[in-house]
Amino acid sequence: EYGAGDYTDIEACKTTCSVHVECAGFVLKESSGVCSYWKAGPLDLKSKAGHVCYEKDATVQAQPTPAPPPPAHSYFQRGGQHCGGASISAWANGDAAEYGAGDYTDIEACKTTCSVHVECAGFVLKESSGVCSYWKAGPLDLKSKAGHVCYEKDATVQAQPTPAPPPPAHSYFQRGGQHCGGASISAWANGDAAEYGAGDY
Repeated sequence: EYGAGDYTDIEACKTTCSVHVECAGFVLKESSGVCSYWKAGPLDLKSKAGHVCYEKDATVQAQPTPAPPPPAHSYFQRGGQHCGGASISAWANGDAAEYGAGDYTDIEACKTTCSVHVECAGFVLKESSGVCSYWKAGPLDLKSKAGHVCYEKDATVQAQPTPAPPPPAHSYFQRGGQHCGGASISAWANGDAAEYGAGDY
């Protein structure tokens, strides 16, 4: 009953094809809803609008495994500084780096681009234009430059030295009409002159 109008139920067409080993699939003609266009193998798929091929026991090619996300990198923002280092006009894989291209004005996009290229050690944002595609290879050579910000990849930020503790707080009790007595100090314990009795004090 090839093409018979009685076959308009997809599940019924699947059942019919399944019980016949010689049936490799069937075609649904969308305009009529008829699905009894039985096909023997091997099938020879062709593009045809308004038709749907139901292939029995098809071996569907596995989808390629998506590329892993770019490795996570941190970026240290150095305001008022230029990264220095060598400018990157082409990436190691041969692609154009689009150095200084005006399309790159999104800092996160610039971070992502730099992260996927191991040779990128950082990039410069020019504040006047907002462009951040000034890619730099390491080692970076930081320089002060107004209107620029260096984004250094995986920077090792030197810890700030711990400030010296303030001198201990002491209270003083004023005893009018009295001399302290005690030994006079002409030099401090560290060797500095105490300027005992100096008129500057």
